[in-house]
Amino acid sequence: MKTWVWLVAFVGLSAPLYAANEQWFEHNTALSQAHQHLLENDMPGMYQALIEVWQTAPNTITQNHLSELLAHSLTWDCGQSLAAKPLPDWISALKLTRQTIESPGRKTYRAIVDITSVEDVVDIELTRWPDKELSGEQPINLIDADGIQTEQNNSDNVTNFKERQHQKVYSLTSELEAGLYRLAATSHDGNNWSSWVILEESQPAMELRWTAQNSWQVQRTQLRNVKCPLPQLVVGLFDYQNGEYQQIWQASYESDYPTTFDPSSAIPDKRYILAVSLNTRRWQGDIVIEHRQTLSRNYERSQATTQE
Repeated sequence: MKTWVWLVAFVGLSAPLYAANEQWFEHNTALSQAHQHLLENDMPGMYQALIEVWQTAPNTITQNHLSELLAHSLTWDCGQSLAAKPLPDWISALKLTRQTIESPGRKTYRAIVDITSVEDVVDIELTRWPDKELSGEQPINLIDADGIQTEQNNSDNVTNFKERQHQKVYSLTSELEAGLYRLAATSHDGNNWSSWVILEESQPAMELRWTAQNSWQVQRTQLRNVKCPLPQLVVGLFDYQNGEYQQIWQASYESDYPTTFDPSSAIPDKRYILAVSLNTRRWQGDIVIEHRQTLSRNYERSQATTQE
């Protein structure tokens, strides 16, 4: 019964693409196999077929169709069954984030790889198929329990079997676009791991916009995938200290999102950076794929603000 429900829903979703390129389904190709696996609820098989199609350098129309296929597969279990290959024993968690940071008159983009591991990670690589390296990469940072980052010194790393979080950030000139990527990591002990990652077109169901200096609105842009968790709203306050911005306050919300900033009265009066992020998550097997929209602006803390 489930197969027929999927068939009716999917044909309705993709009718224009079927009409535009009927030759896609005249032969047993990787693309036709992706459709077949999807209709049979074989998500690992569908994902492997999508990888094969992306490796053929598809044109724009086919790329859009691949993003549509992937997005439709997420309505099954938000991507948790997409990849059959689990993370290795030495990696307990891995997240790839596509971030857009919007400040007055400026928009910047980042790709962030977070790896939680019992072994020190000495190399993290994210490349777009076939061999395009991302520009603007920064050194791997260790993040302690308080969220403080320190640049990793590989020569001093010693495995101590305590989990730690490693983070590598890529500063980009544009948003990390849809396509096929290779994500790889190497540990201090010489263990290597890699996996294909497919990113679809970025179309979050909710977006942020400012309504005043310290208030914002969460807007729904399309129907949300109920198989995925609700977006997480994170509000943070940053102070400029010792030549860099340090986070001094943060709160996160899974629902009932606030729309104004009302911090503790213990925060000293001065100018800060207020950042509000909306984080939308899905999975590729064990890998978390996150879209993060961040709004940031100056925030003037004063007695008048405290008394409001």
